[in-house]
Amino acid sequence: RVTKLVGHRIALDGLCGLIGLLMTNLLWIIGNGFDLNLGLRTGYHSFLRNCYFMEGTPNTLRDELVNRTRAFDPQNATELWSDLERLLGEATAAYTEDEALFHETFEDVQSRMVKYVATEAARMPKELPEQDIDEFAVSLCQFDKQLAFVDQKEAAWWSQLTSDVQIDVINLNYTTVFDRFWEEASVGGRLMSTTIVGARKSYYCGDLLHLHGSVNSEGLGTDIVFGVSDESQIAAKEYAKQPGFQELWIKQQKNLSIYGNVKTAQLNNLILGADAICSFGCSLGKSDSYIWREIASSIVGTPTRFYLFDYELPDRGTASSWKYQKRRNELIAQFLEVSCTEEAEKEELAHQIVPVRSSRIFSFSELSKQIAMQ
Repeated sequence: RVTKLVGHRIALDGLCGLIGLLMTNLLWIIGNGFDLNLGLRTGYHSFLRNCYFMEGTPNTLRDELVNRTRAFDPQNATELWSDLERLLGEATAAYTEDEALFHETFEDVQSRMVKYVATEAARMPKELPEQDIDEFAVSLCQFDKQLAFVDQKEAAWWSQLTSDVQIDVINLNYTTVFDRFWEEASVGGRLMSTTIVGARKSYYCGDLLHLHGSVNSEGLGTDIVFGVSDESQIAAKEYAKQPGFQELWIKQQKNLSIYGNVKTAQLNNLILGADAICSFGCSLGKSDSYIWREIASSIVGTPTRFYLFDYELPDRGTASSWKYQKRRNELIAQFLEVSCTEEAEKEELAHQIVPVRSSRIFSFSELSKQIAMQ
């Protein structure tokens, strides 16, 4: 791809005159951390506490699930939805004699989850503060300004680009909170412009893909995908090999076979065409392994970097160097594991993963205050 060559600083004879006409591609992968960052209670633990196990809400399917999966303790649940999807795969072993009850149980979970996140998303004010819209655009377009100095040096080629940039987004959330910022920050399809090296560079909106579906303000879901990444995550082997079961609970297959869309192909094309990839608010859960596998296989052996924004990563320039190093290594190791990277490629790929502190990006101070006061 010519844009890939330009984005990777490969100079070819006759190409220089085309640079100004070409787009460089920046891909963002947005997870539930984006909504949590605003103060919305859209995490897994919040769902359990405020909805699924809320006092005074009888549910025989829930009670049966608890009885069959003794390890299921809502008090110890994290905010990661991947934990619920992991539970789904593990719970198959407790329902081998009653497949219909399994489907009914987890479709009930999905239905309640969809309504719950829609209720939380409704806490967003009707108007977004202008300063937070500006913060959104700057964070999305100029991610390189958030990097530590040593990482900025490595990413200098990106900062010095004079070609326009197309920004694509893979949104893993069911809410459309991100979409509101995306629409309000864009004027005529352009997010912002900046002057660099004497030239004007513009950032344009590309594709916004809700890979796992979305929920509207009435709590109605469209193409909702909730499940596991592949059959290895389904504990009951009789279900893992069953095409009909796979079609319902393996994410790619549900998108294709039940909903009849081509979202997985779109996902693969966006990753393949990216000159840089950023992830914000994603837990790197195994239930999304197919995403991380595609990223790893696409970028290994290329100059493309995967910038992993993480809220637990300390500032590497403070006295917390050991904690920074520990968390950085944990993130890299986790990505290599969930992406099923081959042993021979791990060392090379590890250098292409750049953990970044997320605390300085998407800092919606005014909006967070408004939501907190509700």
